[in-house]
Amino acid sequence: MRILVVEDEEVVRRTMVRVLERQGWGVANCAGGEEALERLAADDIDLVIVDVTLPGLDGVAVADAARAAGFAGRLIIVSGRDLDDGQARRVAAARGDFLRKPFAPQQLLDAVHGREV
Repeated sequence: MRILVVEDEEVVRRTMVRVLERQGWGVANCAGGEEALERLAADDIDLVIVDVTLPGLDGVAVADAARAAGFAGRLIIVSGRDLDDGQARRVAAARGDFLRKPFAPQQLLDAVHGREV
């Protein structure tokens, strides 16, 4: 499986990448929404894990744009806050899952495997 991690907090991004790579998955990463969409267009990605709060294009907008561009893989939206009603509707429309920060490495892995967190 090929995973794209989109997280602007470098320490969090590095930790997520390390946890996922230890499972043997290929992991690309970036810090912003625009770069995420560029990577999705250029790489063969199966799963996107994207933080809601990003500089520029936010994570929910990334999910919307990814689906509009034909991305059929899984989406996991990550946030340290609850989503507002509009964001929650957009995540549901994009067929995304939600993972609340902070989370333990096992919770991240459970989310990737599609298990309820």
